[in-house]
Amino acid sequence: MNYHLKSKKNNNNPKKIFIVFVVVIFIFIIYQLTFSFFRSLSHRASVPVWIFSDYISNSLASIGNIFESKENLIVENEVLKEEIKKLKLEQIEYGVLIKENQELKSLFGRSNLKDKIITRIVSKPPRSPYDTLIIDAGRRDGVKNDSLVYISNNIVVGKVSDVLETTSVVTLFSTGGYKQEALLERTGAVFELIGKGNANFSIELPKDTDVIWGDLLLYPSVNSSIIGNIYYIDSSSQSAFKAVFIRAPGNVFESKWLFVETNE
Repeated sequence: MNYHLKSKKNNNNPKKIFIVFVVVIFIFIIYQLTFSFFRSLSHRASVPVWIFSDYISNSLASIGNIFESKENLIVENEVLKEEIKKLKLEQIEYGVLIKENQELKSLFGRSNLKDKIITRIVSKPPRSPYDTLIIDAGRRDGVKNDSLVYISNNIVVGKVSDVLETTSVVTLFSTGGYKQEALLERTGAVFELIGKGNANFSIELPKDTDVIWGDLLLYPSVNSSIIGNIYYIDSSSQSAFKAVFIRAPGNVFESKWLFVETNE
């Protein structure tokens, strides 16, 4: 015999639905309140962090600006130092030019340049061979071999020994072993001077030869020029001769300028 089963009661009754709805609403309210609370708390906690972060950023920016400014100051300081060096060099160059201009004016004032040219000494011992000088005048300026060279209008110091196009070599009369005739101004006697180097000469004469300290020895020419003067006589030797020592006046090794004859 078959019996029909009883139907199950419907679970979706209004009461259960209401309870579920209330629970959902409650959970939503709790969620909103909790979220708002933590969001507010998070915001409050973040404010000091943001402030500190801004402070650190500004501080780092300030430090960066300080280092950048320092670097700029260092660069500017180096530039100013270079400018000062340049100005000092220009001042030195200007001073040298003024001095040379004054020297040239002085030389022109006391020298007869009708048959001479002024030349600059560009090399002297030890850069050039002993008792030789290099001057900045040569063939194009009318300089010739054996042209006489003067330290002033009336003091002759040597001759040109080699001529190039723009420079020349001057061999001084005082070069070691160089022999040069000279006229004793006081008596007219002629002697042969022997170069001893460094603007010095010597001659060996009989003891009775008339020479005295201070006597001038001249270059034998129409326009007699001074070669040197006697500064010491040694007659202590037992021989019949005495040694006479002569020195060229002035100091050619400290001079910057020379005069060279171009028309003898």
